[in-house]
Amino acid sequence: MRLAVVNLTAGGLSGGYQKYLQHLLPLLVRDTRLEQVDVFLPPQAGRSRGLVVGVAAGAGDPSLATARWIATTGRERLLVLTPSGSEIASAGENGPRIFKGGSAQDVVAALGDTRERLIVMMRKAGIDLGAELSAARGVPVLELEPEPAI
Repeated sequence: MRLAVVNLTAGGLSGGYQKYLQHLLPLLVRDTRLEQVDVFLPPQAGRSRGLVVGVAAGAGDPSLATARWIATTGRERLLVLTPSGSEIASAGENGPRIFKGGSAQDVVAALGDTRERLIVMMRKAGIDLGAELSAARGVPVLELEPEPAI
């Protein structure tokens, strides 16, 4: 089953509602009966300025190119998060942050007190980090679909 959480509000999200989402969404994401959880937030819910974060597994990861394009177009700074052992970490990419593990909590820990406005990442089969990250950070997450295998 797939679930869409659509937040239709007249503006932003209250602190209480954000806290509610932060507790509810991880529970939904971990529910094995749900194949996918998508979260839609009003445009005012995110920050209008801030870093664009690209979570990239490697130099050829499409989320890196997409995040770089969004940051350049919006005249924003780009922050790259990459797992330890990635060629991005050793190739001198401008200021990547290394994270260990693959959970939303690992990405949140790597972001620390960063004030990002958007997170860009690949959607992984069977793992829905986007909803959890969006709720935890209060920003939209753009999840790119992987290319179908031919």
